[in-house]
Amino acid sequence: MDPVSVATATNVSAQVSNIPMLSGTNFKVWKEIVEIVLGCMDLDLALRSDQPTATPENPNEVKIEKWDRSNRMCLMIMKRSIPEAFRGSITERKSAKKFLEEIQQYFAKNEKSEASNLLAKLVAMKYKGKGNIREYIMEMSHLASKLKSLKLELSEDLLVHLVLISLPAHFGQFKVSYNTQKDKWSLNELISHCVQEEERQQRDKTENAHLASTSQNEKRKRTKVAAEGSSKQKKQKKQDEEYDGSGEQRPGPFAIFLNECGIVPQYTMPGKPSMNGVAERRNRTLKDMVRSMISHSSLPESLWGEALKTAVYILNRVSIPIAVQDMVPTLDNNVQASIPDINKVDGL
Repeated sequence: MDPVSVATATNVSAQVSNIPMLSGTNFKVWKEIVEIVLGCMDLDLALRSDQPTATPENPNEVKIEKWDRSNRMCLMIMKRSIPEAFRGSITERKSAKKFLEEIQQYFAKNEKSEASNLLAKLVAMKYKGKGNIREYIMEMSHLASKLKSLKLELSEDLLVHLVLISLPAHFGQFKVSYNTQKDKWSLNELISHCVQEEERQQRDKTENAHLASTSQNEKRKRTKVAAEGSSKQKKQKKQDEEYDGSGEQRPGPFAIFLNECGIVPQYTMPGKPSMNGVAERRNRTLKDMVRSMISHSSLPESLWGEALKTAVYILNRVSIPIAVQDMVPTLDNNVQASIPDINKVDGL
């Protein structure tokens, strides 16, 4: 067999196999595929025109032969994709065009009922904010095209309003913007603007999610720092409570003053009782110096804090007796070399 003939036969078989079997629900799709396949095979002449007639003046032998072949092939291909149960209920026709028309009448639907269903579906459509808004609007346009084929045509302005009504609440500002302007949008312009609006909302949503995540992280950090600070304070308080010394004096106003200035008071030293005794003696010395400075001067009592600073400064500058020096090993020999820091007062 000629290779070209084999290839042609294979191609014809493949195209015919693309035609689905006719059922009670797929007639429209079946008809479209049949017309496409017959058109690609150049066999749709019998569906597009009536049978030519021969006259003595014009025999039309070539046209008649071509039409007969097209009609015969159309009938065979259509019957191949029709189940035996349907084929028995259809009257045999010699014309492929009339055969297709009879099948169409057999599967014809009530146009009024179909138009009502399509219109109800179009009005009930709602965009849920998921997926592609372009495809959603194109689907509504497709339903409008089906209604047009059923002689129920919707104007483009009405379709635009139906699309806007079906958009969710977060498109409210977008709909107000359209209603306040004088110009009307075509369906293509509406699609373009809706796509831009959806992209803008997605960008804003991403930025808000990022800000919320950053805020949550900062909040967790602050909570962690506060918890650590509270834990340290509780630990220090526990250490202070474990000390069983007696005779401590904790002045209320002075503690409040230190708290306002951001100074952390240490009332007792976490060490030996002998060291704590040194701190208590230093505390009494400071109080005596402050009381003496206030009483022997004309300064108001509200400046007792300044007097305390001066007393601490003087004591840190004077020489230390040998006996005290042996008891407090952390002090230098006679005079401290560095300027003292009064932001943290020990032993008060």
